Amino acid sequence: MEKKTKVKFNVLAIFCIVIFCMAITPITFQNDTYYSIKIGEYIMENGITHMDPFSWHEDLPYTYPHWLYDVLTYLIYKLGESIGIGGFTALYIATMILSVILGIVIYYACCKFSKNNLISFFITLGIVYLLKNFIAARAQLVTYILFALTVLFIENFIETKKKRYAVYLIIIPIIIANVH
Repeated sequence: MEKKTKVKFNVLAIFCIVIFCMAITPITFQNDTYYSIKIGEYIMENGITHMDPFSWHEDLPYTYPHWLYDVLTYLIYKLGESIGIGGFTALYIATMILSVILGIVIYYACCKFSKNNLISFFITLGIVYLLKNFIAARAQLVTYILFALTVLFIENFIETKKKRYAVYLIIIPIIIANVH
């Protein structure tokens, strides 16, 4: 495929992936969404206290496993409330954006492996379709994106030997440890 045709195909493929990812993003929220909002609010007001604020028992030790995601969820919720679209609408839009990012990253990773963009496009649609039950306003969605980026950065590092990809491979686990 010549370069100009390949660029046109990539633009069309990414457009279709964006539409597909937006279409399969569920509107429903899980119980964890409400918990993430409240924990994020608590952390913003009190900091990380290492105590469970919502437990039946007083002074129950607790480690916030995804404090950064909870804080970001709360901030997105508050932003939606403050601009008038509603907190849950803002969280749905954020989930849709993360779903789109996941689809695009998977597409680029597939293109890296197969070198055939048409096959990569269909594989990406298949992967995203199989992941549709896991696309939710939860920290795991961010982890899926970071996993796909890790695969992409490993391949780029092996191919180019550029140290920036190795640095990304150090940064990603740090992000995962604080988000999920």
